[in-house]
Amino acid sequence: MHQAELLRANIENLIALWTACGKTEFVLGSGSVLHCSVNWPRRMWFDYDYHPDRQDLEQLQNRAAIAHESVLIPEWHERDVLMEEVLEGAGFAVAMTQETMLLSLCGTAGQHNGLSHLCRVIGTESTGQWTQVVSDSFGCYVHEPIVAALIGAPGFHLLVAEVDEAVVGTGLLLETGRIAGLHMVAVPPEHRRKGYARQIMFGLITLARELGCEHATLQASAAGEPLYRWLGFKAQGPIRSFRKSQP
Repeated sequence: MHQAELLRANIENLIALWTACGKTEFVLGSGSVLHCSVNWPRRMWFDYDYHPDRQDLEQLQNRAAIAHESVLIPEWHERDVLMEEVLEGAGFAVAMTQETMLLSLCGTAGQHNGLSHLCRVIGTESTGQWTQVVSDSFGCYVHEPIVAALIGAPGFHLLVAEVDEAVVGTGLLLETGRIAGLHMVAVPPEHRRKGYARQIMFGLITLARELGCEHATLQASAAGEPLYRWLGFKAQGPIRSFRKSQP
């Protein structure tokens, strides 16, 4: 796959996760489709290959104004001057920037998770643990029924990391084609700075290889990016996400 195709595969894996969590679709005046998830993960987005016009963006910001106050609107492509103009004019601002990243899984040996035990989430008890850790780690409320619906869904692998019977972290791997999207790598504050995030990543990368995936993808925060670069991930480009500014 070419670099442009790999970037698209990264984003479409992320969109597949949001879609599986439940969404509503609005057909706008131009005929384009606006996708919306006002529960977790609280996003509004257009298809990757669609460039919204001014009318689309005005309708988008009207929809966002009546949705949950924390809804985020991602900008998929290189800096979109029109999107920036319309949204900032309506009181939105860039609230989050992430780096899309890629790791080739071909021809290199896997690393093993040495200290924490990585377990698949298969029941309601583990679902509650997974949800609580993610909520505590990211400071947002994750709806447990949404997570429960992902268990057993095609391509989804939810995992918890345990040390001495305590859950110290989570991870999620989503297969789309030969892509393994790595998501929700979360370690709550009381368990940080012990190497657990690195070990969870080792486990997810090993699982991706076992599943026969060719590339692993993720979207890195500034805090997580140094770890991912250390693991061999390469930057593909930024995602800026807009949110309504609060008075």
